[in-house]
Amino acid sequence: NLEITSAAYPQATGLALRAGRFVSEADRAGAPVAVVLSEGAAARLFPGTPATDVVGRRVRMGGPTTFTVVGVAGDTRW
Repeated sequence: NLEITSAAYPQATGLALRAGRFVSEADRAGAPVAVVLSEGAAARLFPGTPATDVVGRRVRMGGPTTFTVVGVAGDTRW
């Protein structure tokens, strides 16, 4: 699933960061479109690649927008 959140989301939910950083207010119009992947999504999109090596890669997820991976977070269930 693709979830659009605010920069306050990780702190509000206690989401654990595994590599990189969370999306911040600096990720705004004119900057590359930033995305934080779950560990599961990172493993599916980049099999065999450590989370730290996923950061900085670019990915498309079902549409024309190319996202730059800025972080990898732990898997969650809501």
